[in-house]
Amino acid sequence: MPRPWLIPELIERARTLVQGGAGRRSLMDALNLSEDKVRTLLAEVKRGGEPITETAPIVPPTSELATAISDSIRALPALQVKRIVRKVDPELDEEDVILHVSDCHVGSLVSATQTGGLGHYDFEVFTERMERLCSGVAKILRYTPNPVKRVHLVLGGDIIDGSTIFCGQQRQIDLPVVQQVIHAYEAFVRLILDLRAMFDEVVVSGVPGNHARIGLKGELAPNDNLDYLMMHFLRERFQLSEIEGVRFNLPETWWMLLEAQGWRFLVAHGDEFRSWLRIPFYGALGFKARMREVLKQAFKKVSGESVDFDYVMVAHHHEPASFSDIFMNGSFVGGSEFSLKRLQAGGLPFQRILGVHRNIGVSWDRKLILADRRELPEPTIYQ
Repeated sequence: MPRPWLIPELIERARTLVQGGAGRRSLMDALNLSEDKVRTLLAEVKRGGEPITETAPIVPPTSELATAISDSIRALPALQVKRIVRKVDPELDEEDVILHVSDCHVGSLVSATQTGGLGHYDFEVFTERMERLCSGVAKILRYTPNPVKRVHLVLGGDIIDGSTIFCGQQRQIDLPVVQQVIHAYEAFVRLILDLRAMFDEVVVSGVPGNHARIGLKGELAPNDNLDYLMMHFLRERFQLSEIEGVRFNLPETWWMLLEAQGWRFLVAHGDEFRSWLRIPFYGALGFKARMREVLKQAFKKVSGESVDFDYVMVAHHHEPASFSDIFMNGSFVGGSEFSLKRLQAGGLPFQRILGVHRNIGVSWDRKLILADRRELPEPTIYQ
């Protein structure tokens, strides 16, 4: 679809303003453009090429994308870690920390205008909330006197928003899927480095979500997924840099068992069960019971010993909850057009962080709130 207004001179002027620190709203005022046109202009500035003539992003085959990014990763300089030393009470027991990060939906676009101020999200907001996430972990550690040497970074899926998961998604994304993967990868490299500065060991474990899948639901393997692709490149980057104390658990399936301080967590994205009357809790209880029975029976037949777990960690539903040893994560997005219009659900964006003690299991559970309520858009009051 031609865009005659998107001329090189306008792109160059926008690039100069962005380099000078201008944001989206500043560009709207300076260039007298609508919000949608500024988003298109920013995407072209980031791309750095000729004016856009097509609206639909072109997605190369996964193998080509993997090869291109792998070649780029090998050319990057080695990563460096700066350690942060904190005071602990050596007489207290050691704990592990689990940081559950999910539903980032990198590339998602939620317009404050179209949601009446109830939701607002784009890549710029994602970046700000990643910074809040990292600083929040550091602040929580200040109030945790126990020795904590290991953090489990659990990537719970829907890191990538995708572009074909539902009808009309093309108008609700901020970045084409290739850029979603690249920008998410860069953000999580920084997060892992920051975590390694705080902890002696960072264990990155991940399962894919439904938004990042390639093809129709159930059509391809679970790891034919852009979440998995992004996590694969993270692992390759840190292995090439040979940073001690960072390791990865990336099973090629949709679920995994993670052990922390001797306690087992069943980790899945959460799209494996449905909500009932918009409430996912009943579905989560059923999922927990069925998975426990499946694991016990399946592995007992093979090894003669049953496999069990102590806790369940899921995401997907964007509903904060902890009950019956089930921990449901929130999202980076908060309210979206879909959640607000179809479900009347929104709320503050948050992620979950847990402490695990070898004798008592989960010893503390905190929410990392990713947005200041006072800074969120306000709805327009018409008179």
